[in-house]
Amino acid sequence: MRRGLPDEGVRGTPDMRIAVTIAAGSFALAISVQTWTGHAGALGWLIAFLYLMGALVTYRRPGWTVAALGLAAVASLGYVVGHRGEVDTLWGIAASIICAMSAIAWREQQRTVRRQLVHRLIDEELVPFDVLPPSRSGNAHLQEPTGSARGTTPRQ
Repeated sequence: MRRGLPDEGVRGTPDMRIAVTIAAGSFALAISVQTWTGHAGALGWLIAFLYLMGALVTYRRPGWTVAALGLAAVASLGYVVGHRGEVDTLWGIAASIICAMSAIAWREQQRTVRRQLVHRLIDEELVPFDVLPPSRSGNAHLQEPTGSARGTTPRQ
């Protein structure tokens, strides 16, 4: 661990991603059971599948999680407009909340990765200052440095 940064393998805070995975997986199970028993609308299987996909790709592809849960929210809330269903409204609201949580986790992951990249670049010495300038003749080991730290030129 350098400069207060997390280890190289850790990307972002995993707490929010754990919460998104548990919530999306739980809702996928509940929606599947409601659809199977007939207490849900016709769109239940698609919504359950989108919740499940959002739960499965939370760690590797958080952007896909945002897209899947956003689509689940739009689909279930759009279905409620044409049909009357309180359960579908609950699914849409829950998908919207979990989608927002996933978007926050995704942004934190991107911020952490960028911060690690910047600190890695800062820690590397991109231009070594103790090396002589390259020689065109191939006799670099025989040349003197072109100047010292005070800016004076070498003696002729």
